[in-house]
Amino acid sequence: MRMTVVLAAIVALLGVYMLGLLGGVSPVLKKKESYIGTWKAKGAELKIISAGQMTYSRAATQTQVEQGFFNVPIKRIADDEIVGKLADVRLAVTEPPHQVGGEWQMRVNGDLLVKE
Repeated sequence: MRMTVVLAAIVALLGVYMLGLLGGVSPVLKKKESYIGTWKAKGAELKIISAGQMTYSRAATQTQVEQGFFNVPIKRIADDEIVGKLADVRLAVTEPPHQVGGEWQMRVNGDLLVKE
């Protein structure tokens, strides 16, 4: 059973890698292309690549004790959350990507992220 889970994870990661090599956009990101890119706030960074992979890191601060880091394939993106495939990872999206004064912004897990 454990070997099956490991094998499934390897196959999923290979699929993401191949999509990246081919330059295509993962089906999970179709109609959600505005999410693709590197998003930053003080102490937080979210990177979403077109192959359907996300990396998220958040440092603990004096007001927020929660910190974390993960790098997982994306299962789905809705207007109110981004869900990871291989782990129980959920990011709360309270403001989907939108432009403010020529700058792309979105609010994730309470942080106002700006697209680089």
